[in-house]
This record gives sequence, C-alpha cells and structure tokens, in this order.
Amino acid sequence: VHGQSPIYLQQVATVRDSEQEPVSLALVNGQRAVSIDVVKLSGANTIAVVDAVSNEDLLRLGPALADLPLVTAGSGVAIGLPANFGLQAHGRTSQLPSSSGRKAIVCGSCSQATLGQVHHFIESGLPHWRLDPHRLMDEQSLNQAVSEALDWASRQSEATILIYSSADPQSVREIQQSMGAEATGQRVEEALAGIAKGLLGLGVRQLIVAGGETSGACVQALGVSQMQIGPQIDPGVPWCHAYSPLSPEGLHLALKSGNFGGVDFFTRSFDLLQHP
Repeated sequence: VHGQSPIYLQQVATVRDSEQEPVSLALVNGQRAVSIDVVKLSGANTIAVVDAVSNEDLLRLGPALADLPLVTAGSGVAIGLPANFGLQAHGRTSQLPSSSGRKAIVCGSCSQATLGQVHHFIESGLPHWRLDPHRLMDEQSLNQAVSEALDWASRQSEATILIYSSADPQSVREIQQSMGAEATGQRVEEALAGIAKGLLGLGVRQLIVAGGETSGACVQALGVSQMQIGPQIDPGVPWCHAYSPLSPEGLHLALKSGNFGGVDFFTRSFDLLQHP
C-alpha cells in the first residue's frame, strides 16, 4: 500500500508460471544435493557457516573445524570437537555434579515459544514476578526495580520462581516506541543480569536463563569462566555445570534461546536434574 492506494504485483513485475531446464546437478552418495561454492576474497577472513541434522553430521564437522582459530556454535557441535585434542567420550561425560540450592528462571525473551512457557508456568500456580521495562527509564529506577524483584524473591518459599520481562509483540512495540528499541534492550538486559547476580546471593544454584541476549548478559554478569555440558533438556538446550566467582562450588545453568523448548520447559527442566 502506498498511502491509501494499493499497489498490485502486476504493476511492478511480470509473473510467469513455467519450468526451467536444469543447468547443473550435484550428487552426494548418489542422492541429489545442493552444491555451494565458497570463494575467499583476496585479503579477507574465511568464514564458514554450516548446519547439521544428525549427530553423524556433527562428528564430521569436528575434524573440519580443527584448524579454525574461532568457532561459534550451538552446544551440539561439541560432540565432534574432543577427538581433535585426542580426547574420547566416556559414560560419565554428561553426568553433572548433584544439584542443590534454590531454583529460579530469569527470562527476557519475547518469542512465541517463550511466551507460551511463561504462560504455562504462571498457569501452574508457581510464583512469578514481571519486570516492567517502563520502570527502567534511568539508572536509579533500574536499580530500584532490581531491588524490588530481589526483595520479592527473598520472600518466596523453596518453590521455583520466575522473574521475566517478556511481553506480547504489541506491548514490545509500544515500549520500544516510547524508550527506543536499542535503549529498551540494553536496560532490560542490564536489569535481568543484575537480578541474576542477586539471585545467586540468595542461594539460587539452579538457574535457567531464557533469551539469547539475556543469556549473554547474565553469563558476563556472573563471571562464568567455563561450563561442563550435561544432559539435554530439549533439543539444543542442555543443563550445564558452570563455575562463577559468585558461586565457587559451581551452579547448574541452562541457557535457552527464545524459540527452543516445549511449552512445559520451565516446569520440567528442574525435574531432569533431580532424576537424570
């Protein structure tokens, strides 16, 4: 629509329903496949982007990544990396230390999957606190909001608690319009990271962080230096045992990107730690 006048496809393009003769053919093990040529530009770095659909793919990726100075990936890629260093998997590889301490979820994702998980948690009657981004206009109000959330958390029983800033798309748009999209994101992540630090001070040692940016902010705030990857909760999301200066004995940590996990992810994950 331009102004109030619709623009039809026929006005700007020619559309034909026809067939084109193939000009090339790629086969892998006799099966049709997609062929991609990657050509390095002179003077540029080499960046490879790959995907996998099975553990066999991940095991083949391991040797291909052996000489790369930097690898960023989901946790699944770790399956193929140990062999590059002469390490072999054993039966205790995914066995984490026994879990203890309070349980909490810090959630900044606004994806549809996460909204469903938040709704399921609330409908289950479990304690929850919503962090209102409108209250994070400046540093003083942000610190006050963090303090109130932690005060609420300190008064809860041993039940799993949820502190979240998640909102539906319309509410997110309204917040971003009033505060600016970049400023909103920065303040929410700063507040949730501060809450994550405070929760460790309250004895939380089993923590789920939902949202990619939220996970990054919380890992930095907690000073996590290394993690042992443990059992899978849902595809792409394992429990880990992390080491942080705020918790010298370690803590169990799950980092979840927005659209990962089933609707009962928040309520089911902690059961897996108790009954691996």
